[in-house]
Amino acid sequence: MENNRVDASTAGYGVSYAVTIILSSVLIIIRDSYEPFKNWMKSPHEYYLMIDGFFVIVFFLVLGFFLSSIEIEKKLNSIALSAIVIVGTVIECILIMLTKAIY
Repeated sequence: MENNRVDASTAGYGVSYAVTIILSSVLIIIRDSYEPFKNWMKSPHEYYLMIDGFFVIVFFLVLGFFLSSIEIEKKLNSIALSAIVIVGTVIECILIMLTKAIY
């Protein structure tokens, strides 16, 4: 039988990726549907994507570091991690498609 375990960093940052892309999609939906939030994000640089990108990158790194440190790899194997990443990506795509259809 193959060893399909993943190490702590791979598991932590893989799950962090799935959560972060869903959060990023929700952030886009809120930003596009609520003008005061978009104006708040524009306020420091007049370019809201810089704030959006900064928030998403910091969230990804902090969550990945946290998940890597709590031994999440003991609960996941490579197949489960792949499924989490795929499901997160599909949810993100659906959210973006719905956003583009509405706005």
